[in-house]
Amino acid sequence: MSQDDLDLYPEQTDEFIAPAPIPDFDEDEIDEDEQMLAKEEELPSESGEEREEEKEALPAAMPVQEDEFVCSVCYLVKHKSQLGRMEGKKPVCKECA
Repeated sequence: MSQDDLDLYPEQTDEFIAPAPIPDFDEDEIDEDEQMLAKEEELPSESGEEREEEKEALPAAMPVQEDEFVCSVCYLVKHKSQLGRMEGKKPVCKECA
């Protein structure tokens, strides 16, 4: 709303300038359904059985191959064709060079 509009409608000026009221938050008014859901939520077992299953589902990481290098700037594994320069003994890819 421009200044001209505020001059034409002074009764509406306060609603644009006054901050919106912040509702009071009472911790005792937490929704009972949310409390029930939180209690029903299953946590991982203490024995770690679920964690072992998760580990088995993850693919194995491949070591860096002979025709690859790890950029010393971005730490990404790149093919040797992407080698930009060497800083001492540290390779730097073309994107970071």
